[in-house]
Formats: sequence, structure tokens, C-alpha cells
Amino acid sequence: MDPPALRDIPQNAFVTPLTCVQRASRRWMAAHGGSGDDRPGIDVNRFLNLLLNRRERCAALMRLVLIGPPGVGKGTQAAVLSERLGVPHISTGDLFREHVARRTPLGRDAQRYLDTGELVPDHVTAGMVRDRLAHPDARHGFLLDGFPRTLPQARELAAVLGAAGSALDAVLEFTAPEEVVVARLLGRGRPDDTEDVIRHRQRVYRQQTAPLLAHYSAILLTVDAVGPVEDITARALAVLPDAERRAG
Repeated sequence: MDPPALRDIPQNAFVTPLTCVQRASRRWMAAHGGSGDDRPGIDVNRFLNLLLNRRERCAALMRLVLIGPPGVGKGTQAAVLSERLGVPHISTGDLFREHVARRTPLGRDAQRYLDTGELVPDHVTAGMVRDRLAHPDARHGFLLDGFPRTLPQARELAAVLGAAGSALDAVLEFTAPEEVVVARLLGRGRPDDTEDVIRHRQRVYRQQTAPLLAHYSAILLTVDAVGPVEDITARALAVLPDAERRAG
């Protein structure tokens, strides 16, 4: 029979990058000269507390921003990674639609700008993100998709997280050659997706994103987004331990 301390832990308590728990386990065994549960006198409760504390730290290492050009498959990966990591996928496009549909104060603010064809100010978008990050399911992590796109937005996000006593842990940049993403977008067959329009959007993305990538260089992790969805997901999960190593 499992010790009570282990039996009472919810099965999803260790839903976290496995390497985090493995490192904690190896560190414990190395420090105590043991290699398994058969070691006489091992303090099971203390060992479990170590893993749970490590889990909290690992969970905090899932505050991620996803970046990538149109057509790179970022939205698809966000949905898959959200499920695999157990953290919410927060899309600013979804936030806009939800707030506008519910006619919240932020939604009404956004609608006024949309009705006149103006860009919605960063503080309105940041307000929606701030509201969403306050939900309980985002307490230990999130995947932000679509925000920030510019340096001012990055500063807005830093202010939102800083007010809550946290910060981003990694930025996942999904990359693919322009010819690959152009071919993907042309393959969708949308009337407004002409090659000229698609290539223009790629140029705008590069111009807007270059300063952002430099800003996040210390926490930037690059993922090759060419190939089957499951292969790209595997690459993304494989680089996440790099974020933990950087955090110490």
C-alpha cells in the first residue's frame, strides 16, 4: 500500500515537464546515498515535499509567449502544448471576440476603435490580457498567443506580470522558411490570400518582430516549425528544459 502522503496526492499533481521531477529525484538520491524506496530510513514525506516544491517551481516555468509568422502553425501548436502542459492557451483574438460579444467595458472600448478602422490601443489589449491572467487556471502558467507583438506591448505585459509578482519564463519562436509558409497559406485557397499579400504580411511580421526578439533574447527559444504537427510539438517540448536551466 502507498504511504498516506503519496496516496493522498492528486494524480495530476505532477503534471509538469518530467525533467523537473527527474532532476529533483536525482538530486535527492545523490545527496542521501540511496537509489530507491528500499533504502532504510528514507523520509518519504520529506522526499514528496521536495518534489511538490519542485513541481511548483516547474509549473511557474510555463509562463510562455508564442511567436511566429502567419502560416507557421503557431495556433495549432498553442492548442496542443496547452493540453500537454496543462496550462490555458490565451489567444488575444479570442479575448477580443469574447469581450466585444459580452459588451464588457474593455469590449466597448475596443469596438469603438474597430468601428472607425483604428488600431486598438495597447492598454485596451493589455487590460484584456490582465483580466484573463487573473483567472485561477492561469495561476501557474499560460501560453500567450498574439500578444505581445511590439515592444510597447511587451512593456505592457511586463507591467501586468510584474504587478502580480511574476514574469515571463520563455518565449517560443516558431520558425519556417518564407517559401514554406507562403505555400501553406496559398494552399488554404482564401480569395484575399494572394501571394503578394502574403509576402507583404511576412515582411511586416519581420519588421515588427525583430525588435521584440532582441528584447526577449535572454529567454528566447527557437523551434523549427517544418514537418508534421507532432514532430514540431516534440521539438517545442524538448527545448522547454532550457528555460528551467536558465532560471537556475
